[in-house]
Amino acid sequence: MNISKVSSSQIEIIEKNNDYLSFYIKNNLVLSKIIGEFDSNLKEIENITNTKINLRGNLMIVRGDLNNRQSVVQIMDNLIAKFVNTNSIEKEDIKTIFDTISCSNYGQSYRKICKHKQH
Repeated sequence: MNISKVSSSQIEIIEKNNDYLSFYIKNNLVLSKIIGEFDSNLKEIENITNTKINLRGNLMIVRGDLNNRQSVVQIMDNLIAKFVNTNSIEKEDIKTIFDTISCSNYGQSYRKICKHKQH
């Protein structure tokens, strides 16, 4: 995924470099639903992507491996879409989205593993 072209109009990429990626989520309600009560969803996203996410108002600063930082943006983008369509976000959605992203971002051998995990 080219992170400068996220599908949600709610995300604006601010800065990306070798050390971190920062992006802004424009809607406060969407942001509050994505991060979860007591930042529980944010912590789950950090755990599964092996990143560190700092939240300053509506600005998120993500540190970690480049691919993992990109995964965070993809997860956020997908969570926004889910919230807009269903008006809810469940904790399981994060893992499901991450698994889907992981399967689509890697080569054929990894896709076979992903298909096996779904059964």
